[in-house]
Amino acid sequence: MAVQEETGRLNRPHSRAESVVRRSRALIKIVQRDLRSSEIGQILLCAVLGGVIGALVAILRNFVAILHRIDFALPPGSYLSATDDVSPFLVVFVPAFGGLIIGLWSHWLRRRKAKEVVDPVEANALLGGRMSLSQSLRLTLQTLLANASGASLGMEAGYSQFGASVYSWVGQYFQLRRADLRTFVTAGAGAAIAAAFNAPLAGAFYGYELILGSYMPRALAPVCAASLTAAIVQRSMAFPP
Repeated sequence: MAVQEETGRLNRPHSRAESVVRRSRALIKIVQRDLRSSEIGQILLCAVLGGVIGALVAILRNFVAILHRIDFALPPGSYLSATDDVSPFLVVFVPAFGGLIIGLWSHWLRRRKAKEVVDPVEANALLGGRMSLSQSLRLTLQTLLANASGASLGMEAGYSQFGASVYSWVGQYFQLRRADLRTFVTAGAGAAIAAAFNAPLAGAFYGYELILGSYMPRALAPVCAASLTAAIVQRSMAFPP
């Protein structure tokens, strides 16, 4: 009897855990079903994700500035693009070393036959908005490394690639329809550009004209909400020089 009671006591937490998992899965399925048919829900989700992208852009921008100061021995508060007081040795060595790392990385990826990165335009035109988050993160890291090494390459492409892939990943997770997933990719790219340039309207129009390729009325609110919240969060997180 004591053994049976002890066995039941051990099984009880396990049963509760399984019950919580089942309820969580059921709740996720309900959210997935309702979000597919809820335009307001998609707008709110785009706005929330826009804030996330805005924060990431602010963090990455500050991180690149810190790397510039370390790599090129810049004084505090200065920026690489606004100074000419840099050691000639560092001007040659840092970009060469960064290029070597990127070259070796690219060679390793080719040997592993890694898939080519799908950009937001291609994703929307050919794949119904489906993008790989891991591949986009790889491109963003390569762009960050090149920029931190002093290469004449802006971070905007990395920002828009990562922003669009985050929105695509979330849209795929919630099993959105093809048209809605394309809107999410547009919103993600627009949010990244809005945060990068502190320009919500520019980010929204970038998404409409370059990523989506049209001014669909249904895409108006999600893209604008994403761009606006991204710019606001990025502005509120401005780091001191």
